[in-house]
Amino acid sequence: MGIINNDSIDSPYGTSVSGSYMALGPNTISIGIEPNEDLTGNIYKLNATASVWVDKSARDTQKRCISCMHVNKVLSSDDMSRGPYELAYAELKVRFTNTIDA
Repeated sequence: MGIINNDSIDSPYGTSVSGSYMALGPNTISIGIEPNEDLTGNIYKLNATASVWVDKSARDTQKRCISCMHVNKVLSSDDMSRGPYELAYAELKVRFTNTIDA
């Protein structure tokens, strides 16, 4: 599973790419816990990395990704009932608004 970003992004190679494919699958995803500074509970944080390929075909043919991006989110109590992959993809879609699921 991944998403196709229909907007243009700049690659680290100095080119602009549209239709790039982003996926969390080959990377680690975690939820960490920190004490809240006001000592009223804990803060939960989602941390993930998304790999970015030129397009889905590049991913399917096992080409190297062109970049990676970090996905970080402080989780609300409502978020705690959702799966980490669902949360991470939702956060990517906040950053990249012109996407389709692939």
